[in-house]
Amino acid sequence: MPMTPTAARRQLDAAATAARNIREALAADIDGIANSKAWSDTHKAELITQARTDAAAALANLKARTDAAAADLAAYRPAAPASPTQDAALNRAANRVGQLLDAGTGLAEVLQLAVKNRDVAMIEAAREAAPVRIHLDSRGRDSDPAQRFAEFTAAADLAMTRALAGTPAGAEATDALLGRAAASLAAHELTAAQAAAEGRTINGLEHAIAGKYAQQEYDHVAAQLTDPNA
Repeated sequence: MPMTPTAARRQLDAAATAARNIREALAADIDGIANSKAWSDTHKAELITQARTDAAAALANLKARTDAAAADLAAYRPAAPASPTQDAALNRAANRVGQLLDAGTGLAEVLQLAVKNRDVAMIEAAREAAPVRIHLDSRGRDSDPAQRFAEFTAAADLAMTRALAGTPAGAEATDALLGRAAASLAAHELTAAQAAAEGRTINGLEHAIAGKYAQQEYDHVAAQLTDPNA
């Protein structure tokens, strides 16, 4: 059974710290073993190998749980709460969206208008219209429809989250967006920890830069949820 967005976000938030702790503990263990005067070099090598094996097993377990959480969040799409008039509202919204698009309004502008009016049906209608509209708009242009659709989907998820702000559904959608960003932070720390467990050396500068970018992306998503101009 898929995790809720809230549970998945908590899993991913904790994973980065857990991976970093495993890496730091392994480094401390190896340093302690290497500096010990109680064991022979052969026994030290055996102990270090075992420490790496134990760390690798812990990281494999952590990665499996992290991957499951990330997959659940990747599949999640925020939706308007069901209501007896939902179908009628969606039909009316579809007409509004169609008129706007036919008049030359872009999909991004439609989403902005929907957020301004907290019109969740309009966002759902834009989702329905997007594949065909993007396909038509991409003809004869140097653009990738798949990439444009992926960008629209991310924008629609953000729009729905904003439109649902202050509701339980909005809180769940917020956890989903932040959880996806947290997945990059977790993956960053897991990569470094796995390298340490395997005895590989990573480029410290590249690791720091990659971590900075992952944190910036997380901060950007968080800012977008509160500031439409972020």
